[in-house]
Amino acid sequence: MGILNEDKKAEDYPTRAAVNDTISFYVTVGNHLKRDLSFQVQVKRGNKDTKLAPDVPTNGSLDFIVGNFTISNREDWISQKLNISFSQIGENQIIITELWQIKNNIPEFYTKLWVRLNITN
Repeated sequence: MGILNEDKKAEDYPTRAAVNDTISFYVTVGNHLKRDLSFQVQVKRGNKDTKLAPDVPTNGSLDFIVGNFTISNREDWISQKLNISFSQIGENQIIITELWQIKNNIPEFYTKLWVRLNITN
């Protein structure tokens, strides 16, 4: 899984945005599991108190879910442009993307990535 900036590149992520600014990004998923992968992506917001422990989902607030999709082995998927904004000023605000694998119609947490930014006036 990867987070891409608004130019669909894995570089130059925003580090600052104003309150209610639209922050655009993409999520990409590549399948190297040697089998089909059914998944969804959960997009969450967090802050300095959000727990980002490995191997477990965060306690960030769920903003929206993208999915459900199935891709074959060695296939890549890229989302449509995703948009998020923050309504309050704050340092260390976090855009979190979590990959959830779907097995027997039940989502199971798989991995996560995040981008931190400061929200100003």
